[in-house]
Amino acid sequence: MVLGSRFLNGDPRTAGMHWWRYLGNKFLSALQTWVFGLRLSEFHTGYRAYNRALLEGVPFERFSNDFAFDSQIIAHAVRQGFRIKEIPIPTSYHDERSSLSFFGSVKFGLQTLLTLLPGWGRK
Repeated sequence: MVLGSRFLNGDPRTAGMHWWRYLGNKFLSALQTWVFGLRLSEFHTGYRAYNRALLEGVPFERFSNDFAFDSQIIAHAVRQGFRIKEIPIPTSYHDERSSLSFFGSVKFGLQTLLTLLPGWGRK
């Protein structure tokens, strides 16, 4: 699995990332780093690539159809022993591209915390 990171090229707030997204992303990423034992700069990016073996083992029927899927598939990948790498990506924010509101972000954050529970993402 490959994740694109907005943090490897500097501070994404300079490109327009909202402060609450920045803080939420850093907080959740720090927790996920600790729980999963990964050294990633960001877990909450939409830029992703998966290999076939990972996707063939995903229990999609148990996963969310919204933004929580992003955290769920990472939890699954980690707990199934897949490697996760990250690459730097450019960042550009515009209001019309932002589809997740503040309250939607809070819901996403809570759903992400659930993926940190022991046993989540195992077959």
